[in-house]
Amino acid sequence: MISEGKFKEVFGHGQRMTKEYLNSADGLTKRRKVQEFLRTIEGMQSYGKLCEAIGTSDFSYLLTADMNAQLLAMQKSVDVSYPLWTRQIRVNDFKSTPLPALEAPIRRLQERGENEGLGKTYLGESNFTIQAKNYADSLELTRQAIINDALGVFNSVPEVFSRAAAQTAEYLATSKIAIAAGADTALFPTDDSHGNYTTNELSVSSVIAAANKMAIQTDASGNPLNIQPKGIMVPPALKWKAAEIIDALTLERYDLSSEVGYKTSGNNPVAGLEIAVNTQIPVVSASNTYKNKQWYLYGDPVANRPTVAFATLNSAPTPRIFRKAPDAQVLGGAMDQYSYEMSTIGYKVEWDIGAAQIDYRCMVANVPTS
Repeated sequence: MISEGKFKEVFGHGQRMTKEYLNSADGLTKRRKVQEFLRTIEGMQSYGKLCEAIGTSDFSYLLTADMNAQLLAMQKSVDVSYPLWTRQIRVNDFKSTPLPALEAPIRRLQERGENEGLGKTYLGESNFTIQAKNYADSLELTRQAIINDALGVFNSVPEVFSRAAAQTAEYLATSKIAIAAGADTALFPTDDSHGNYTTNELSVSSVIAAANKMAIQTDASGNPLNIQPKGIMVPPALKWKAAEIIDALTLERYDLSSEVGYKTSGNNPVAGLEIAVNTQIPVVSASNTYKNKQWYLYGDPVANRPTVAFATLNSAPTPRIFRKAPDAQVLGGAMDQYSYEMSTIGYKVEWDIGAAQIDYRCMVANVPTS
């Protein structure tokens, strides 16, 4: 058992746990020790002992600072696909931010005579907008739940919030390329008028067909853009099938045009494409019977005009955890860690993000109908 005297011995009697001190080398060491003590056999009862030993309202900062660090570390470990197929940008505020894009048609140089003037190409302009909004959630832990916490649920708060934040970003980005019935028809009309829609199931031949559609996309003057595929975005149900297709170095097939049963082999033309597993495809396209077969081929969102842009705030580019300030004080002692009315500890997470559709030409949607 860790005694109250041990806490006072480690954290001192006179050192005030200010923000400046907690960011110092010694303060960082103490913050790590807080987490170590909270994982001892005493469970969350040690939380109360720490509050009593330190005797300052800065204790909430001490805990939350470490929680934010854990949140960011855990968020990086959550598998999300949107950074692979969206253009990441920063905005300054919550207002609708214009994203002007020049239309620069490429044409051949014009032959001219000795006394002829220059030909002129005029740039057009497309206007897009994106807007960051605040997304948040909260949870409260009761005093009884914390005292009874034998499995360390309190210590999983950053993990719960990190997964929630990552899932929210993934859902937001996915909702720009998908709707309940399948692919978003604004980007991918089902009549294929944009030249980027098929009903093919995932296979080597369908990936090649989608890549060909991408390659013949044209600019405003009708010149092919020759966009090259960067990766395949699939729902979880197609993860291993995609890996099987992409990882194969060679292919064997029957050449029916020359001789029935004549087997040929050659290099896999789609080997090496990256795989983006998007857990939110079947969530967004919930009413699509074949949502677990829905997949996308995408080009490089940085080298080309992206299909989707994803924005974060300059002032707060990452999710953050907040702790509700205590509003009760033990008579003759320090602030109580629990709320006065309900005996709870409250936390919230928030993130300022936004997403917008940009250009349909850098992605091909494939929505099987059977």
